[in-house]
Amino acid sequence: MKKFWAILLIFEMMIFVSTAHAEIKTYAGTGEYLMSDGETQEIAKQGAKMHALRAAQEQAGIFISSITVIKDHELEKDEVTAFTASILKVGDVSYKAVPLSEENGYIKFVATVTVTIDTNDLNSRIDAWFNSTNDSRAELVEQNQSLQKIIDAQAKRIAELEKIAVVAKTPQEKAKVDEVLLEIDKMTLYAQKIEEIKSIAKTENRNWNEYLRLCNEALKLNTNGVEAYVYRARIYEILSSKTVTKNESERKEYLRLMFNDLDKAIQINPTDSNLYERRAKAYYNEKNFKQAVDNYAKAIHFTDKPMRQSWLYGNWRAMIFYFKLKDYEHAAEDLSHAIEIVNQKGYKMSDDILSWYEYRARCYVKLKDYRRAIADFTKAIEWAPDWQISNLYKERGECYKSLGETAKAQADFAKIRKYGA
Repeated sequence: MKKFWAILLIFEMMIFVSTAHAEIKTYAGTGEYLMSDGETQEIAKQGAKMHALRAAQEQAGIFISSITVIKDHELEKDEVTAFTASILKVGDVSYKAVPLSEENGYIKFVATVTVTIDTNDLNSRIDAWFNSTNDSRAELVEQNQSLQKIIDAQAKRIAELEKIAVVAKTPQEKAKVDEVLLEIDKMTLYAQKIEEIKSIAKTENRNWNEYLRLCNEALKLNTNGVEAYVYRARIYEILSSKTVTKNESERKEYLRLMFNDLDKAIQINPTDSNLYERRAKAYYNEKNFKQAVDNYAKAIHFTDKPMRQSWLYGNWRAMIFYFKLKDYEHAAEDLSHAIEIVNQKGYKMSDDILSWYEYRARCYVKLKDYRRAIADFTKAIEWAPDWQISNLYKERGECYKSLGETAKAQADFAKIRKYGA
């Protein structure tokens, strides 16, 4: 059976517009939307366009995945998809109305959308992506995923409805179809609100009242709208900042509202790793480190992505244990989990992984486990850049000194001068 709402036709046009400076790659996607009797054409067109855009984005993502630099960084599919969405330029959109059945009056709108990628500045866009923080990249991935989840949920439901809609003739049969279509219309409008919110979030001079209004309108359309709760929580977090709100009682109220929205989002989707991570960071910002650690544990538990899991262990929870709670034993355990994951998966050495060896070594020093500290400092020295090596030799030398191995300690201390410290 052909899918009724999802992507009917996906094709790659591979049109090359050659100029002296750029090559434009063009991709196209087609999507459908069923319009009920009481529905406006505008909603139907927007629904069809939303699915057509996703179709085109998937095709463009195949090209992005093929680029060598992307492969070298071993990006997962979700991150490739988010990056692709961030660089696409939407071109022409055309619509066609097709009767689903002559007897029952249902009309299917078909949208065809073209998108382009300008390869002239693609390398710089890729560099900017990789040079951005893990947090900002994760944010974009999460935003892109949220919209895709909405589309997928609609596609699954409407595919089953098509069989009923095609043969619906009696008033009772049509009423059943229209009831479901009304719910889908609300979800389409909800998705549009989320897109509007995302657009405002990208602007420098944000209108927080408009931002809140859109979030509230989105939640009226979908009371289980996790995305809207998360966006509204983000606004409350910003408004709770001491630089934005000077009144302490108002600031505390915004914090209460923020945690309330995050709690609601998790109640709706209790297995979403991203939600627990977001709440963990909110607790961290409020210096509630115990709650932050607990939420990171759940974020780790519910993710099925090894690199993300290692990052949550090594870059976040371990650092809270180390710097904030001074719990060096648990910090070392989390860093060991992070290192074990990357070693099992064969990931290439990076600044993050290097830092995990460094900090695990420092945990072992605090725990007076100097042999293990020496092993980790040695590993870090193998990969560290020259500007960092002198300090690592100094720290390893101190470990040898604590063990009474004076000759080795002096040898390391001598190397400090070699690297300019």
